[in-house]
Amino acid sequence: MKRIKLISLLMIVLLAVATGCGTAAKREMERYSFPAPTSDYGHIKNKQAEPSPVRALNADQSPKEHQEGSVFYSYTLSDAVNEIDGVADARVFVADEIAYVAVVLDNTGRGMLKSMPSGQRDSSVFNEKVTAPMSIHNNPFISYLTVNDTSQLSDLFVGRVHETVMAHDGSIHSVHLSANKEFMYYMDEFAQVVWGGASLDPYMKQFNILINHQFFNGQVMPTSLKYYRNR
Repeated sequence: MKRIKLISLLMIVLLAVATGCGTAAKREMERYSFPAPTSDYGHIKNKQAEPSPVRALNADQSPKEHQEGSVFYSYTLSDAVNEIDGVADARVFVADEIAYVAVVLDNTGRGMLKSMPSGQRDSSVFNEKVTAPMSIHNNPFISYLTVNDTSQLSDLFVGRVHETVMAHDGSIHSVHLSANKEFMYYMDEFAQVVWGGASLDPYMKQFNILINHQFFNGQVMPTSLKYYRNR
């Protein structure tokens, strides 16, 4: 199996070089190589943590009802977060100067979890077992590491995401981050609406339910957009 993966990786690299896509090949190689020390988020345990510049809302606060047109998908912020070491893919929506960030993780960063020592990576990154039925069946994130409890993410990693978002958009005053897989499913569905050239306006109620449930202890469960689209 390892030999097959190695052959496949070499083919990817040779094809990328032949077509002049050196940067893409380098990024692909990084996905399968051991992270450099600069991508070690676990070393925060060995130094005093700096205060986060992010002014996040308290968990017991409820967000204001999102009005039509007040939510948009940010290509710029999604791309910026996607480039952070340890992030495999990202979806970022902005509403009322608040960024809602969903990520799935890969092996280009280490020490991302507080419960694991620096340098150690979860073995489920590429072979995660499915233990419960999917609420959304079209799942493009099955191979990546996700974390149900965001408080388990390294403070340094969370800070890197916050700083990246706010550096790329000075109007953002609060960042809410989740590496929960199901949250990423739902955020990806909203992103697909935008990518398809459609408006998010008909789905603002569903978006508000999702955000309330994930970040503000909302009791109403979010539902896949497949139940609302094309009606």
